[in-house]
Amino acid sequence: TRINTTTIQITNALNLGKSYVKGDVLESSLIYTRFYGISSRSHSLIQLIDKRIGSIYVPNYSRRRRIGERSRNHNSGTGSGGEVSSLSQNSSQNDNNMDPYLDLWTLCRDSYIQSRTTLLKLSIRNHLDFLKEKHGLIGMTRLASVFLMRLCTIETRLYLDFFGKDLDVDNNNDGN
Repeated sequence: TRINTTTIQITNALNLGKSYVKGDVLESSLIYTRFYGISSRSHSLIQLIDKRIGSIYVPNYSRRRRIGERSRNHNSGTGSGGEVSSLSQNSSQNDNNMDPYLDLWTLCRDSYIQSRTTLLKLSIRNHLDFLKEKHGLIGMTRLASVFLMRLCTIETRLYLDFFGKDLDVDNNNDGN
């Protein structure tokens, strides 16, 4: 896949098996620039898969939860309990028909996560060790939290570039 090929190219170009990218230049390294480069093409593929599934950029378990929420909201006005079981049966049948697409979506997501872990693990570990050696445990804790917050923000943005905005992420975002 494109993600795995890009990971191998970056690993070879940066010699990540034997060295690492320093924390202060990590954001501008190939680890990010190459993945941002492939994110729009990959996003198009993920959108196509997602349209086939019928959800909005979320895995199967989140889709089922939202279907359940919609059915509860729909039933609250009618007082009838039959609609929930009917919706659940339809949902189960649709999920069975969408299994190949769900499997493909899961494969894409798992490949993405494995690649990001492979590319970042050594650099993060070495940067945290460097901070501990240079600033001691207390200083490292303070500086590492800033570094990790920045890294998590960048990783979230990159993940959303690939997989689109999850409704749950938008609902939990209070505008910041």
